[in-house]
Amino acid sequence: MEKNISCRYMQVKDHDEVRELLAGNRLPTDRVNAGNTIMLVAEQGGRIIGCGGIDPIGESGILQSLVVNKKNRSRGCGSLLVDRLISVAALHALRELFLLTVSGRDFFHKLGFSPIGGETIPSQVRQTVAWKNPDCAAATSMHLDITRQARYFPQETLRLRDDLPGVQLWAVSLQKTMLTYFTVDANSSFPQHSHESEQITMVLSGALYFTVHGDTRKVGKGEVIALPADVEHAVFTLDEKATAVDAWSPVMKRYQ
Repeated sequence: MEKNISCRYMQVKDHDEVRELLAGNRLPTDRVNAGNTIMLVAEQGGRIIGCGGIDPIGESGILQSLVVNKKNRSRGCGSLLVDRLISVAALHALRELFLLTVSGRDFFHKLGFSPIGGETIPSQVRQTVAWKNPDCAAATSMHLDITRQARYFPQETLRLRDDLPGVQLWAVSLQKTMLTYFTVDANSSFPQHSHESEQITMVLSGALYFTVHGDTRKVGKGEVIALPADVEHAVFTLDEKATAVDAWSPVMKRYQ
């Protein structure tokens, strides 16, 4: 693969450049503004050279709007974009991906996708605009089972999202286990709660204070606390920000 190619989430400032790239390759541009679509761009030297998107539909996703400019094709950019899009799909708790392709069957097959018959495609996917488009009548439907793959998550895919006030996180999960990363601002708190998931927390910086059965313990940098299922507890910070990772089993659905 050519060096110095990186992928990141599309930003508002990229919209015009991405539309131009899609239109120049006779692809629809409506997904650029679609609130449900997750778009990534590939960059080299500060210039966008490719893009791709995923439309989540329940636990399925449609991979579309994948394009690389002509100058940068056959240099690994397309494969990198697909790899990152699969990782992003996994981060959004999608279990499978579908796509339509006219000329890219061999390309996607090398990346793990397999042709799939129309009758086995979920109805909610078959009812989308992409599958109903007459121009795609000759296209091949392809499928990837994400749950059967080991996934790599580069830093640029692990985007923090808001949780409670003063709290942000990202989460990576398999079917039975989950890992979360939290940033917790100073003087923030998780009210008393419990959950069926077992929880093991390791503090990476600052300190978290756990109150369990009326007893408060400080968990500082490099320290760990393990909470059995269904144990009532509260968590808070004092005058410094904290970061921590948590292991969960079974998966905490609210963080998916």
